[in-house]
Amino acid sequence: MKKLLEHLKKDLKHYIDPSHTPPEEKARLKRIDRQLTTALENQRPIHLITDKGALTGTITRYDSAKAQLVLRDFTQGPTHLIALSDIQKISFLPDSVIDSQEEAKKD
Repeated sequence: MKKLLEHLKKDLKHYIDPSHTPPEEKARLKRIDRQLTTALENQRPIHLITDKGALTGTITRYDSAKAQLVLRDFTQGPTHLIALSDIQKISFLPDSVIDSQEEAKKD
């Protein structure tokens, strides 16, 4: 019952002020922003889990003001425009995967 009331309170706050983002969401977006900035600076490939599925590739452009990034996918080749709010999890690729991707490109 208590969780139900907390959930209703959260929904009511969002209904009254839709621009209000909860502190947990702000912290999650800040962590994702920090990881994306690091990946872009070091040209490090990443693995993203989004609402629509999983993607692996390199960041070609990141716009923190619009909260969007452009990711060039390893497997499919095309680029994807992804909103930060769609990202559920982000992780850096291990060096072994990076090496195998580079070897596959040479062949």
